[in-house]
Amino acid sequence: MGTTGFVGTLLPSIHDRRSEESMLVATGRGTQVLEFMAPMTGTPNLDWIRHTLGLADESWETIEARARLSRPGANGVVYLPYASPGGERAPFVDTNASASWMGMSLTTTPEDVLRSVYEGVALSLADCVAHLAMTGDLVVSGGGFRSDLVCEILADVTGQCVARQSAPEAGACGAAVLALVSGGRYDTVEDASTAMTCSFECFDPHPVRGEIYRAVANVYSDSRSAVCPVWPQMRALRQMEETANVSV
Repeated sequence: MGTTGFVGTLLPSIHDRRSEESMLVATGRGTQVLEFMAPMTGTPNLDWIRHTLGLADESWETIEARARLSRPGANGVVYLPYASPGGERAPFVDTNASASWMGMSLTTTPEDVLRSVYEGVALSLADCVAHLAMTGDLVVSGGGFRSDLVCEILADVTGQCVARQSAPEAGACGAAVLALVSGGRYDTVEDASTAMTCSFECFDPHPVRGEIYRAVANVYSDSRSAVCPVWPQMRALRQMEETANVSV
């Protein structure tokens, strides 16, 4: 997870594809393919709420500690993280998709709002994991997963162990592995990968939090289904406000 998200799994062949909404890339290893989804949700949601709540000068450690002052489920506040101006592309395609909060009340605190954004981003990734029917450990990388809270929520909502690698740039590490093989330093990708090995930190799903987050995930999905019919009108209002030349 970075500026956008990426959720992928390796499959023996194109015939094992699990979703019609996914994308496929041949790996060059026989018939093997990488099936993936790339949601537009990502760290910009966290950057945006950080500034909106006036926390731009606070460290991410402080911000995450504040989010933890709320409880799992953010006291009933659910955030749909479709904040990209371009809409969404996974696990559905809708250029009109918009971000919104559900379940707010006069008792909602800034900490609830903050935590709901962390949860919404993680729920978006979990949605893609479910669409791709991914099982086993989820190996994560990218700046967004420097957050322990995002890792914990993803583990809880999927019921799968989240394994975070210590390599700060997993993509660059993978490119280095391929370069080592291409340059003849190692004979196989497996050998080069072993030489570039890194440590892992595992986040195991919590049974109690998991039950809460499964309920949150249902509300998240139902809320999206309920509000998506008015996304085009919302987008039209936004464009109307952007072009209007009215002084009040």
